Amino acid sequence: LLHKSDKSYTDGALGQLECARLKKRELIIDVAPIHDEEAFWSPIIQQQADAITNEAVFDAFITPFFNLALADCDMVFINSERYQWLSQSTIVSKTTDLKPNGFATHPGMFRVKPEPNDGVDRPSDYTFRFGVAVEDLFDCLILFESKLDITNAAFGQVVRYLQNLCPEASASAILFDRRSFWLISSYKTVIEKVQKVMWIDGGSKSLLHNFIAANVSPFVTGLTKACSSFGVRVVEGDAFLGRGARVGKCIDIPDGAALLMYPVGKPLPRPTTRPDVANLFQLLWQLHVKDLVHGDPRVPNVILNGEQPLWIDFVEVGPARPNLRKLDAEILTRSTLHIPRNIQLGEELEKMIDNYGKHSTSENINLLATQVCQSMLLPN
Repeated sequence: LLHKSDKSYTDGALGQLECARLKKRELIIDVAPIHDEEAFWSPIIQQQADAITNEAVFDAFITPFFNLALADCDMVFINSERYQWLSQSTIVSKTTDLKPNGFATHPGMFRVKPEPNDGVDRPSDYTFRFGVAVEDLFDCLILFESKLDITNAAFGQVVRYLQNLCPEASASAILFDRRSFWLISSYKTVIEKVQKVMWIDGGSKSLLHNFIAANVSPFVTGLTKACSSFGVRVVEGDAFLGRGARVGKCIDIPDGAALLMYPVGKPLPRPTTRPDVANLFQLLWQLHVKDLVHGDPRVPNVILNGEQPLWIDFVEVGPARPNLRKLDAEILTRSTLHIPRNIQLGEELEKMIDNYGKHSTSENINLLATQVCQSMLLPN
């Protein structure tokens, strides 16, 4: 097997050797058309594609089609051909970084770049995105590589991309030209399978969609579900993930939640009075009454935006089931009282927490807060 550290091969030689290996092992499949299924595009559109002689123009031509295909998986297509962002090594100059034509990912998992001034006509009624991927999120990408005609060198480029993208895990790429596309899967730098499909063949549309769906990162799926559950949206192209940011700029959603993007808040002071404790526990109840749970509602996970308290660092996403409400209440109780998990809270507190989990009313959360105040020996 060719190893990623061997840089002696040209792209053409690398592609030729890999094609020979895959063909010998019958891992390159020429997918036959399925006549009663839909093609990715029509013969008329194929004629339009055939007439294109500039790769950047072809990229602009096909981008709206990719946008539609990716939308079903809550992903977006990013053109990155002008930027070196895929490192071949941590010990060599960044000038050797690779420049894949594009990639698909979650709208919040890339860093936007300006549209190039390259003279290409990009219709204003379509969305065109330009940017680079974030290294910490390389496992959340599907690579795209565009050519007017696929050659051994083009395939060799993609092989090299996949050798460097996720060298210890699975990775995927779509190599395409004006007439066909190759669906490429790899594992730990080794190409495992290639499916070759014609754009106008029946079944090509579902093949592309199924390949994309099968290679969507679980992190992309999880973020999409979290945003849907909390009624929030991300700032597209700001790649807040991977930066380690905990607290940030709020995008308010009417009748919904907020997504924190840039520093704006300050830590909530530890509660030292009965009103402080009561307000803190009421803040938790406000989540539960909306059928949401936090998962880690410790005092440090509340910030103040002006005078408004906000929860941060959510762990759980989904319906607020009784056992999860109970766990939230216990975590907040222990955090307020500085009691670790290996020490019992006491019969009275545990009884109130259990009762609140089963019957999460404002009255019961107030009773629990009152008991916490008594345990803290706070004056009335």
